[in-house]
Amino acid sequence: MVGMAENYRVKYESLHRDFIAKEAEIGELKTHVKRLQLERSKIPSDRLVSSFGDALEKMQVALTEKSTRVKYLVSDMDVELRANVAFDDDKNEISYQLPKLDDSLPPENLSTIRFKIKMLPGEEVSGEEVFDYDEVPNLLGLMQDYAKYQITSKRFTVGEISYEGTDRVEPGIVLSQIPSPFSLASPGSPVDITVAESTVKLTKVPNLIGLSLEEAEEVLKSINLKKGKVTKRKSESPPNTVISQSIKADEEV
Repeated sequence: MVGMAENYRVKYESLHRDFIAKEAEIGELKTHVKRLQLERSKIPSDRLVSSFGDALEKMQVALTEKSTRVKYLVSDMDVELRANVAFDDDKNEISYQLPKLDDSLPPENLSTIRFKIKMLPGEEVSGEEVFDYDEVPNLLGLMQDYAKYQITSKRFTVGEISYEGTDRVEPGIVLSQIPSPFSLASPGSPVDITVAESTVKLTKVPNLIGLSLEEAEEVLKSINLKKGKVTKRKSESPPNTVISQSIKADEEV
């Protein structure tokens, strides 16, 4: 019995020491929280949200001030914060205290606040009229003519068309575009496209009719073309004069 009592006493003293240590830890946390509350001014909930709204508006103004022919719109902002949440009974409002960068606070001691700020432009943004924005269509991989149709059907205009030699895709396919697909731009804005063209250079066939056979051969040789099959038939033209050709003049081969 004496040994059992001694075991209970030892366990009790161990639990008591743990309890005292936990109380001390809780006391330190409370002291730390009070110190944070004294060091930092409380941020009212309305001011917290409006500050992010101000930042969103500044982003829009920065885009608007750029002198580009394409206008963009910052649509919304997702915010996630860790903060100490306090309730003021006197003012009946919630306020927040944000930790400093050098604070070592366990994440579980802070509340997670999530919200989204969405911009709804008023009549003016930075002194300029707000444009009605449309989504730029995805033209990549389309044939040039159909891409031009897509541009105009979506209330935009066809901008500069440039060509790039490539063997990766069929000639006439759109390789790139500005603005990029699915971005926002004001109606009437030009959309520039780059179209694939063959890397093989085409040669325009010359007019050989009326030349002698030797002259025709020299002309073809000078532009790296070869003479094909020669067929002779009766004609009022002098002998060995070209009277017809299989590929018409000015066609490209």
